[in-house]
Amino acid sequence: MSKWDIYNSNKVKFAHSTSKIYIKKEGYSVLKTADNSEDIATAKILKKLDKTLNNILQNIDVLTNKPSIIKLLQKDIWLIHGLELLQKYHNTTKSLQEIEPDIGFWGINYPYGVNNTGIVDIGTDQSLRAKKRIIYLTIRGKTYDWIEKLIIHELSHTVCNDVVYRSEHSDYFKKAEILIEKLWFS
Repeated sequence: MSKWDIYNSNKVKFAHSTSKIYIKKEGYSVLKTADNSEDIATAKILKKLDKTLNNILQNIDVLTNKPSIIKLLQKDIWLIHGLELLQKYHNTTKSLQEIEPDIGFWGINYPYGVNNTGIVDIGTDQSLRAKKRIIYLTIRGKTYDWIEKLIIHELSHTVCNDVVYRSEHSDYFKKAEILIEKLWFS
Protein backbone atom coordinates (compact mmCIF):
# COMPACT_ATOMS: atom_id res chain seq x y z
CA MET A 1 0.00 0.00 0.00
CA SER A 2 1.18 3.51 -0.78
CA LYS A 3 1.00 6.32 1.77
CA TRP A 4 -2.23 7.47 0.10
CA ASP A 5 -3.79 4.00 0.41
CA ILE A 6 -2.97 4.06 4.09
CA TYR A 7 -4.58 7.51 4.38
CA ASN A 8 -7.71 6.34 2.59
CA SER A 9 -7.85 3.10 4.60
CA ASN A 10 -7.78 5.06 7.86
CA LYS A 11 -10.80 7.06 6.68
CA VAL A 12 -12.81 4.28 5.04
CA LYS A 13 -12.77 0.86 6.71
CA PHE A 14 -14.03 -2.04 4.61
CA ALA A 15 -12.99 -5.48 3.37
CA HIS A 16 -10.99 -5.24 0.15
CA SER A 17 -11.30 -7.69 -2.74
CA THR A 18 -8.71 -10.08 -1.30
CA SER A 19 -10.73 -10.63 1.90
CA LYS A 20 -12.04 -14.12 2.67
CA ILE A 21 -15.61 -12.77 2.88
CA TYR A 22 -15.70 -12.71 -0.95
CA ILE A 23 -16.17 -15.47 -3.48
CA LYS A 24 -15.80 -15.29 -7.28
CA LYS A 25 -19.00 -15.81 -9.24
CA GLU A 26 -19.27 -15.13 -12.98
CA GLY A 27 -15.77 -13.58 -12.67
CA TYR A 28 -16.89 -11.00 -10.07
CA SER A 29 -16.17 -10.81 -6.35
CA VAL A 30 -19.38 -11.03 -4.34
CA LEU A 31 -20.05 -11.58 -0.66
CA LYS A 32 -19.98 -15.27 0.18
CA THR A 33 -23.31 -16.36 1.69
CA ALA A 34 -25.11 -19.64 2.27
CA ASP A 35 -27.37 -18.85 -0.70
CA ASN A 36 -25.38 -19.71 -3.83
CA SER A 37 -28.22 -18.67 -6.15
CA GLU A 38 -28.31 -15.20 -4.54
CA ASP A 39 -24.53 -14.93 -4.90
CA ILE A 40 -24.84 -15.76 -8.61
CA ALA A 41 -27.73 -13.29 -9.05
CA THR A 42 -25.58 -10.56 -7.48
CA ALA A 43 -22.71 -11.39 -9.83
CA LYS A 44 -25.08 -11.20 -12.80
CA ILE A 45 -26.09 -7.67 -11.78
CA LEU A 46 -22.41 -6.67 -11.65
CA LYS A 47 -21.96 -8.26 -15.06
CA LYS A 48 -24.91 -6.29 -16.47
CA LEU A 49 -23.51 -3.03 -15.06
CA ASP A 50 -20.09 -3.87 -16.49
CA LYS A 51 -21.66 -4.57 -19.89
CA THR A 52 -23.30 -1.13 -19.91
CA LEU A 53 -20.04 0.49 -18.83
CA ASN A 54 -18.03 -1.34 -21.49
CA ASN A 55 -20.60 -0.38 -24.12
CA ILE A 56 -20.11 3.28 -23.16
CA LEU A 57 -16.34 2.95 -23.30
CA GLN A 58 -16.35 1.13 -26.64
CA ASN A 59 -18.61 3.81 -28.13
CA ILE A 60 -17.10 6.83 -26.40
CA ASP A 61 -16.14 8.54 -29.68
CA VAL A 62 -19.73 8.36 -30.93
CA LEU A 63 -21.27 9.32 -27.59
CA THR A 64 -18.99 12.33 -27.09
CA ASN A 65 -20.20 13.71 -30.43
CA LYS A 66 -23.76 14.08 -29.17
CA PRO A 67 -24.66 17.78 -28.83
CA SER A 68 -25.47 17.55 -25.11
CA ILE A 69 -22.12 15.88 -24.39
CA ILE A 70 -20.14 18.25 -26.66
CA LYS A 71 -21.59 21.18 -24.73
CA LEU A 72 -20.38 19.75 -21.41
CA LEU A 73 -16.91 18.91 -22.74
CA GLN A 74 -16.46 22.35 -24.30
CA LYS A 75 -17.51 24.06 -21.09
CA ASP A 76 -15.13 21.99 -18.91
CA ILE A 77 -12.27 20.72 -21.08
CA TRP A 78 -10.74 18.76 -18.18
CA LEU A 79 -13.65 16.30 -18.51
CA ILE A 80 -11.96 14.94 -21.67
CA HIS A 81 -8.98 13.89 -19.53
CA GLY A 82 -11.44 12.48 -16.99
CA LEU A 83 -12.96 10.26 -19.68
CA GLU A 84 -9.45 9.02 -20.46
CA LEU A 85 -9.16 7.99 -16.81
CA LEU A 86 -12.49 6.20 -17.08
CA GLN A 87 -11.17 4.22 -20.05
CA LYS A 88 -7.88 3.48 -18.31
CA TYR A 89 -9.38 2.11 -15.11
CA HIS A 90 -12.65 0.53 -16.18
CA ASN A 91 -12.25 -0.75 -19.75
CA THR A 92 -12.91 -4.53 -19.64
CA THR A 93 -11.18 -4.88 -16.28
CA LYS A 94 -14.07 -6.23 -14.18
CA SER A 95 -13.40 -3.35 -11.81
CA LEU A 96 -16.79 -3.75 -10.11
CA GLN A 97 -17.42 -5.72 -6.94
CA GLU A 98 -20.01 -6.06 -4.21
CA ILE A 99 -19.38 -4.17 -0.95
CA GLU A 100 -20.04 -5.49 2.51
CA PRO A 101 -23.15 -4.08 4.24
CA ASP A 102 -23.33 -1.66 7.16
CA ILE A 103 -20.01 0.14 6.80
CA GLY A 104 -21.47 3.62 6.39
CA PHE A 105 -21.14 3.75 2.58
CA TRP A 106 -23.40 2.39 -0.18
CA GLY A 107 -20.47 2.40 -2.58
CA ILE A 108 -16.77 3.17 -2.71
CA ASN A 109 -14.59 3.94 -5.73
CA TYR A 110 -11.29 2.87 -4.19
CA PRO A 111 -8.01 3.98 -5.79
CA TYR A 112 -5.05 1.66 -5.18
CA GLY A 113 -1.38 2.66 -5.45
CA VAL A 114 -1.84 6.43 -5.58
CA ASN A 115 1.21 8.49 -6.45
CA ASN A 116 2.07 11.90 -7.83
CA THR A 117 2.60 11.52 -11.56
CA GLY A 118 3.39 15.12 -12.43
CA ILE A 119 1.16 14.81 -15.52
CA VAL A 120 -1.89 16.91 -16.41
CA ASP A 121 -3.96 18.11 -13.45
CA ILE A 122 -7.48 16.72 -13.20
CA GLY A 123 -9.88 17.63 -10.41
CA THR A 124 -9.07 18.49 -6.83
CA ASP A 125 -6.36 15.83 -6.59
CA GLN A 126 -4.58 17.28 -9.65
CA SER A 127 -1.65 15.08 -10.76
CA LEU A 128 -2.18 12.30 -8.22
CA ARG A 129 -3.18 9.06 -9.97
CA ALA A 130 -4.10 5.55 -8.91
CA LYS A 131 -2.49 2.46 -10.39
CA LYS A 132 -5.91 0.78 -10.39
CA ARG A 133 -9.44 1.33 -9.10
CA ILE A 134 -12.11 -1.03 -7.86
CA ILE A 135 -15.68 0.14 -7.44
CA TYR A 136 -17.44 -1.54 -4.52
CA LEU A 137 -21.25 -1.41 -4.71
CA THR A 138 -24.23 -2.34 -2.56
CA ILE A 139 -26.30 -4.75 -4.67
CA ARG A 140 -28.47 -6.99 -2.50
CA GLY A 141 -31.85 -5.68 -1.49
CA LYS A 142 -31.68 -2.72 -3.92
CA THR A 143 -33.56 -2.05 -7.13
CA TYR A 144 -31.64 -1.94 -10.40
CA ASP A 145 -32.56 1.74 -10.86
CA TRP A 146 -31.08 2.53 -7.45
CA ILE A 147 -27.90 0.58 -8.29
CA GLU A 148 -27.56 2.47 -11.60
CA LYS A 149 -27.65 5.79 -9.73
CA LEU A 150 -25.00 4.45 -7.37
CA ILE A 151 -22.64 3.33 -10.15
CA ILE A 152 -23.06 6.69 -11.92
CA HIS A 153 -22.06 8.36 -8.66
CA GLU A 154 -19.04 6.09 -8.16
CA LEU A 155 -17.83 6.36 -11.77
CA SER A 156 -17.94 10.13 -11.38
CA HIS A 157 -15.17 9.82 -8.78
CA THR A 158 -12.98 8.27 -11.48
CA VAL A 159 -13.72 11.01 -14.02
CA CYS A 160 -12.92 13.82 -11.58
CA ASN A 161 -9.83 11.95 -10.35
CA ASP A 162 -10.82 11.71 -6.68
CA VAL A 163 -8.05 9.67 -5.10
CA VAL A 164 -7.93 11.06 -1.56
CA TYR A 165 -10.91 10.63 0.75
CA ARG A 166 -12.91 13.77 1.50
CA SER A 167 -16.32 14.10 3.09
CA GLU A 168 -17.67 16.67 0.59
CA HIS A 169 -18.05 16.40 -3.19
CA SER A 170 -16.22 19.04 -5.21
CA ASP A 171 -17.58 21.07 -8.11
CA TYR A 172 -15.42 18.82 -10.32
CA PHE A 173 -17.33 15.82 -9.01
CA LYS A 174 -20.72 17.43 -9.65
CA LYS A 175 -19.78 18.20 -13.27
CA ALA A 176 -18.42 14.67 -13.76
CA GLU A 177 -21.64 13.18 -12.41
CA ILE A 178 -23.73 15.14 -14.92
CA LEU A 179 -21.51 13.81 -17.72
CA ILE A 180 -21.60 10.19 -16.54
CA GLU A 181 -25.37 10.26 -16.15
CA LYS A 182 -25.78 11.52 -19.73
CA LEU A 183 -23.41 8.83 -21.02
CA TRP A 184 -25.01 6.04 -18.96
CA PHE A 185 -28.49 6.69 -20.29
CA SER A 186 -27.42 7.44 -23.90
